[in-house]
Amino acid sequence: MPYKDSGKNREANRKSYEKHKAKRLLRTKEYYLKNRNKYLEWNKQWAETHKDQHKKSSRKCNLKRDYDLTVAQYDFMLKSQDGKCAICGVAVKLCVDHDHNDKFVRGILCRRCNSGLGFFRDSTTYLAEAIRYLEKSYPWNR
Repeated sequence: MPYKDSGKNREANRKSYEKHKAKRLLRTKEYYLKNRNKYLEWNKQWAETHKDQHKKSSRKCNLKRDYDLTVAQYDFMLKSQDGKCAICGVAVKLCVDHDHNDKFVRGILCRRCNSGLGFFRDSTTYLAEAIRYLEKSYPWNR
């Protein structure tokens, strides 16, 4: 006869889990710190022998952690931009552009365009002034 988990038992398990969560996390952290070198060596070996899988899982984790994006959402954004930078149209070294204040993802840009926005502190005022500066005629250069 298969094990049947009742709602009552499930609730008791959840309460126990929450009650002992801090203690369990502390034990896990202590164990990790005692065996840190083993963990690091194991992770390094695993990453070297599973390069493709490591690359995919790292990308997935980084997108989720840094931008709260799934790989599917990133791929959808990239496809909607024809696989190119949303500003200059280049298709190399693309990265996620986001507002640093509220973490709102705006699109996918090449590193140069993303850095350029960053250097202008994401300010439309500074960008407008830069455009005026570039369009200006300088008599001493003519």
